[in-house]
Amino acid sequence: MTHKYGLTYIVLFILALQVSAMHHPSNRPGIPGQHIQRTMGLLAESTPENRNEVTIFFYGQSIIGSRWHKYVERELRQRYPHADLTVRNWALGGFASQYLVRMVEKDVLLAKPDLVIFHVLGSQIEYERIIHTIRQRTATEVMIMTSHWRRESLQPDGSYELDDWDTFFDKFLPAVAKEYDCELVDVRWPWKAFLEKSGLEPGVLLTDSVHLNEQGKELMAEIALNSMVHIPALKTDLSEELVTTLSIGREGDVQWQDGVLEFEFEGSRVDIMNHGGGGSSCEVYIDGKKPSELASSYLHSRATGISFPLIWPEIMYIGFETMPVPQVWSLTLDSIDPETFEVAFSLSGSVTGPDGSGKSTERFVSDSGQVVIDPRDWVVARKLENFEYASYEPGMQVQWKTVKLGDDLLFPKFQLEDDRMLSHTIVDGLDNKKHTLMLVSKGNPPPLSQIRIYKPMIPAGEFEHMGIGPSDFDYEQFKHFLAPTPEE
Repeated sequence: MTHKYGLTYIVLFILALQVSAMHHPSNRPGIPGQHIQRTMGLLAESTPENRNEVTIFFYGQSIIGSRWHKYVERELRQRYPHADLTVRNWALGGFASQYLVRMVEKDVLLAKPDLVIFHVLGSQIEYERIIHTIRQRTATEVMIMTSHWRRESLQPDGSYELDDWDTFFDKFLPAVAKEYDCELVDVRWPWKAFLEKSGLEPGVLLTDSVHLNEQGKELMAEIALNSMVHIPALKTDLSEELVTTLSIGREGDVQWQDGVLEFEFEGSRVDIMNHGGGGSSCEVYIDGKKPSELASSYLHSRATGISFPLIWPEIMYIGFETMPVPQVWSLTLDSIDPETFEVAFSLSGSVTGPDGSGKSTERFVSDSGQVVIDPRDWVVARKLENFEYASYEPGMQVQWKTVKLGDDLLFPKFQLEDDRMLSHTIVDGLDNKKHTLMLVSKGNPPPLSQIRIYKPMIPAGEFEHMGIGPSDFDYEQFKHFLAPTPEE
């Protein structure tokens, strides 16, 4: 990937820097790719006969949302043509960490990523809470991107300066990466090195003060791709333990006994693997219950946006008190107060039918208990206060779906044209602890070949942040995680 500003040079420059750093023991935590080797192994080890399914999830706010992921995707597809690669970008520009934290759990559960590539600004506590949620609710690997230089960072004397918050975050992110075993991609220093070597100012890569133009997107992608390498020897114990594959059969890890396959596991998600159909269907039980009987098997998807900016959902988080039924929900705006921006609304489900009415300033519990909306999760007022193009009219509808993450019945009909292995998630969203899975065949057991157990890094429990703030950060403790200065 090369353009008129000479990205080929900066790629070689970054590689030379990081290869030399690998020979210094204190820099080992910063070796490119060390914390994402499960994902990179799935990509690199794919063959025409065994096309591994890999999902990469770009997440955060506007810097991620600027769509530089398309360059990363293009390069990965060229490098690993046999991988069954899915790339999703669900970034929300303008959603700082204190907003995105309300979205993250359902987003990552629905996306089911192998790798999350992440950048967001905002509260450091909510930033950490987002990473904690990802690491506790999914078995994905995480790649944290630091920030680049803004237009105003360049001073009249040619030096580069950060404000106090950016300076703190440049020290805070390595601490988060260490605490949660994440890949840390330093963007700021290679960005500055590229600008200085090319004789360019920061604004050349930007559309405004901070957002990337096409050249900036290419450079961001190159920096990210530098860490997306497959070096099996670097694979950490954590990456090795995130997903366990068990073989099924007489000589396998687990066996059918009188039409029943039962075993204990520790984790939050179970996938079944096989090469084709045949055999009877199976009933699925987790800890003696059907998945449909577990509250953890359900979530409400993202709500739609109906006013500018449309990418923003009108409601950030939607919960429930009673077990919901999978269906499409429609929330109709009945009126909007022009001064307070309070919304009066009515709710109806495609299965449940009319299910109550309420106001955005009050906690809402639908008549059936299947929908709960907290006042803090409404985005309407924020849109109207910040965007002159935002407008609402009575009768407009916000919609979302209730999604079930597990199956009560497993139908053995997995077969593709090339007869390659296909995975099917039979349960997800479980608390990350010990469980018992039981499959009960209604006839001849289906020819299942493997079971994959997904075990997140963090067990079930409450979030406790590291307690690091701008005034009490121990810089020396994490210095070896930072990229060296040009002088060093």
